Amino acid sequence: MDNRQGSSKGTLIMGVLLVALGIVFLVASLLGNNVVGTWWPLFIIVVGLLFFAPLFLREASWGAFAIPGSVLTMTGVVLLFQNLFDAWQTWAYAWALIAPFSVGVGLYIFGAHAAQPGLKDAGGVVMKVGLVLFLLFGFFFEGLVGVSGNLSLRIVWPILLILLGAWIILRPMFRRASGGPQAAPAGQQPGGSPASDRPWPPATPSLALPAEPIIPPGVPQAPQSPPQPAPAEPAQVVEPAQVAEVVEPPVEGEAAVEPLPGASPREG
Repeated sequence: MDNRQGSSKGTLIMGVLLVALGIVFLVASLLGNNVVGTWWPLFIIVVGLLFFAPLFLREASWGAFAIPGSVLTMTGVVLLFQNLFDAWQTWAYAWALIAPFSVGVGLYIFGAHAAQPGLKDAGGVVMKVGLVLFLLFGFFFEGLVGVSGNLSLRIVWPILLILLGAWIILRPMFRRASGGPQAAPAGQQPGGSPASDRPWPPATPSLALPAEPIIPPGVPQAPQSPPQPAPAEPAQVVEPAQVAEVVEPPVEGEAAVEPLPGASPREG
């Protein structure tokens, strides 16, 4: 279902861009060569934007199209600026916006689309390098050499200030996007897996004494009866074993012992 929705969105965007491209060609053919000679970099921009259409298909591998799309789009923007203001000498430092800056933009979009933090971090680093190179070379060629003449005071320096301010604003966002691990949500361990999926050791019985009930102040307490001793178990009576008496016969030569008077004779 998601693939079908993504495919329909990608087809819709592709169709809209093609219609826009056809309208641009039609207007250019009707108005003459002057429009084409001035706004021809728009065709490069439109082609670059077409490379972003596959990103709506929600496939991780399609995010790689963001790299050539970013390069072509930035190339068209630079060419449009140079063609409008006849500032072709700005190629001395404008190349840094195409590579490595736009390459870093494509890598960052690719990483965000494919949910790969490594690509996002790499894209952020490449963007920083490209922007620093652009500012350094721009300051050298415009501030010290003055390759653009009066144009640098009217247009180039304001654009450099805009880019520098935009970088200062967007820098915290890139830091948060490539920052450390966030706090784990409730019910989830810091490792990333829910607590219910992890085996826990068996619960051990508590050996602590039961807590006494808490009685608020002012409530009369019931009299407690003294503890009753546990009933003793009845002692077992062991009857002595009946020992059979054995009457030995008198030995020869000895007189028989007569019983004492009053004593009853024992049965043999």
